[in-house]
Amino acid sequence: MKDRIYIEGLLQHDKEVLEKIYKNFSNRIESHIIKNGGTVEDAKDVFQDALMVIYNKSQQKDFQLTSQFYTYLFGIARFIWIRKNQKKSNNTSQLTNEDIYKLDTDIEADLIAQERHNIYRSNFKKFGEQCQKLLELFYARKSMEEIAQIIGFKNGHTARNRKYRCQKKLEQMIRSDARYKELSGR
Repeated sequence: MKDRIYIEGLLQHDKEVLEKIYKNFSNRIESHIIKNGGTVEDAKDVFQDALMVIYNKSQQKDFQLTSQFYTYLFGIARFIWIRKNQKKSNNTSQLTNEDIYKLDTDIEADLIAQERHNIYRSNFKKFGEQCQKLLELFYARKSMEEIAQIIGFKNGHTARNRKYRCQKKLEQMIRSDARYKELSGR
């Protein structure tokens, strides 16, 4: 993965790579923080904290970057900003560096789950209206007979066959999605 260069640069304290990270990503993080009630100073702090989280996580021997670097960085920064705001609204003490560096949620797992959901949703939206409706009804736990009646199929058996074809088609679309291949390391 080409974004691995950012991780290596962080680990080696490579000034050029750090400058690239700031140049390529800090404005986007800053924009998000400001849109969500923060200041430029807040954005700088959150960006720095997010880089420290990545640095600390990437030192673990089993660390693997499974998404794009910016996706990972943004997810961590967003999480830190949410946590800081929660601390402020609860009138508790400020979020400490220890809180930030030892995030009690598995950020990577959250980011991967979110990315998988995004891949699913974007491919689902490419489907025809009938497949979308059929799968939505199925996921809403409607019986095949109910689905057949709602959509206008002959019977539950026909609905079951169509559902199977729609699911298989969706699986193919997801597996051929470049984001899915990147996420699964294929």
